[in-house]
Amino acid sequence: MTFKSCLKAKRIKKAKEFLKDDTLIIKQLSYAIGYKSIPTFCHYSKEITGLTPSEHQKSYKKRVSRKIGNFNKKIVNFNKTILLTKK
Repeated sequence: MTFKSCLKAKRIKKAKEFLKDDTLIIKQLSYAIGYKSIPTFCHYSKEITGLTPSEHQKSYKKRVSRKIGNFNKKIVNFNKTILLTKK
């Protein structure tokens, strides 16, 4: 692995961590991790991870909302169990 490819991979890995915050603007993130060109950042992200930065944000948002939905279902089931055992 060349230095350049290693640097690209590290930058994209760091970007994925920041993309969990869906309020973050991709343009700002691109500059923050060292890319002055947004298309270049998107290209490298797609090349390394298979997803563009916006696709990462969307997929993380879906995972979080699924986890929240599952958690809410567990709470409802727990409450039903408590109500049934009180009778």
